[in-house]
Amino acid sequence: MDDMTLVDRFHAAYDVAPPAGGFERLRRELSSYSAARRRRPASHIRWNKMGLRLAAVVTVAVIAIALVAAYLAGQRLLVGGVPAGSSSSIAAYQALVVADHGAWTAATSNCQTLQAQACVAELAPDRAILAKWRNDVGSSPTPQRFAVINAQMKRHLDDLIQMFDTAIAAEGTGNQALYDKVAYYATLDSAWLGHAVQGISRSHLSTASQYTALVQAHHADFVSICSSFCPQDAAVADCAAIDDPLCPHDIITESDFIGVIQADFVETASPAEFSDQNSALQIDLAQADNALVAMSNALLHSDAAGLKAARASYADALVAVEADLQS
Repeated sequence: MDDMTLVDRFHAAYDVAPPAGGFERLRRELSSYSAARRRRPASHIRWNKMGLRLAAVVTVAVIAIALVAAYLAGQRLLVGGVPAGSSSSIAAYQALVVADHGAWTAATSNCQTLQAQACVAELAPDRAILAKWRNDVGSSPTPQRFAVINAQMKRHLDDLIQMFDTAIAAEGTGNQALYDKVAYYATLDSAWLGHAVQGISRSHLSTASQYTALVQAHHADFVSICSSFCPQDAAVADCAAIDDPLCPHDIITESDFIGVIQADFVETASPAEFSDQNSALQIDLAQADNALVAMSNALLHSDAAGLKAARASYADALVAVEADLQS
């Protein structure tokens, strides 16, 4: 399921739009943004039920291909004793993530009532799918190539599961304002997970020239998009106050921007000669990602001090990312 589908699920019981037209602004912003998404199809669209069925069919086909690849690689492992971290373990990890994401995108919900138990009954199975995914990535062997992105995936899955718990509780108490806020902020995690799975499923070892070209391209994007706030503590300029109406939009938009970069450097895995630089970049990108998640949670819970601290962390992380892309 994409981020718009998640919002539809949370809002299916209400015939209202997200608060203050913010999501419409987000959709326009993301659909018009192309610099960091030059190789990715637009994902911020509203799916009808037929669209979900089509997505499920496509997902099943992708999963089947990935699982066959993992199986064949596993057979090579059994016969030839291929060491851990080889193509066999990479293929098995890719198949696992694709399968879990496929189960998530194929899930449907028909919460059509304000009655708490009816909606809880619809949301609980979806939460269980997320919990299984979280357990899989937390307990299965992770190839070194995916170590950082796997840790971030666990962070976003934990966050999204907590969002579901909060939404279920809000339904039970009839707290529509909280329910609407959760539906909005959950789009950050949903969109990020979509980028991450795409990067993992397409991951391949690049040549030195390919990796260098990717670094240069993202540095150019980064400078052009972040030049107004990266060098100073002005990051996410509209988030200086907890009640700034543009702050939620900024956080989700920038999470999408950072998520695309993270996914691209997983998809185009660095050759050995750039392993140190790539490791530093992925860690700094993860710090930026963590700060954005913290900012989102601070807004959800009206935590002004938490927002200020996370905003400062994000500014520091951006400085580090820009330095990494220059090296």
